[in-house]
Amino acid sequence: MEKATVDRMWLTRTDRIETVIRGATAGSIAGVLFAAFQMVAAVEAGNGALWPWRMAASVVLGREALVASAGVALFAGVLVHLLLSVASGVTAAILYEWSQWSRTHRANPALACFAGAGFGALVWLVNFAVIAQAFVPWMWRPDQGLQLALHLGYGVALGLALRELGRHAMNPPDAARPA
Repeated sequence: MEKATVDRMWLTRTDRIETVIRGATAGSIAGVLFAAFQMVAAVEAGNGALWPWRMAASVVLGREALVASAGVALFAGVLVHLLLSVASGVTAAILYEWSQWSRTHRANPALACFAGAGFGALVWLVNFAVIAQAFVPWMWRPDQGLQLALHLGYGVALGLALRELGRHAMNPPDAARPA
């Protein structure tokens, strides 16, 4: 078994805070790209650019968000989308940067894309197949194949953003330290 190349055996408070900040930042970056592609897909489907925001708002407002004023739907939708994007980014950063695996495996761009896509698929599975089906069934209205593809793209963007933010950090995570 290969010995880990890291001389530290635990994470400092600063390490943990920086992981959360990197995750929130990467989640926000990927979330903006994801939202843009969601809006394009909604327009192409004939639902209008506000549709993704209405769907996100419906998580907290219920079905009323689908017919609410544009301002209410947009405000609530952006808030929900941002919170979910940031939470997913923080979760991904913690899962990777705090894992033993990350101490011995450096994320090259291909690995960041592959792992990110897997994480995006997991986000889709949890958000749509589990939570939406149980609590907000109208979320199944959009084409789920397209939703899965968009979430894969979110994951790829998230993985690449996390990798780059780690590589350029003043105090990089163990995963980005030279081997």
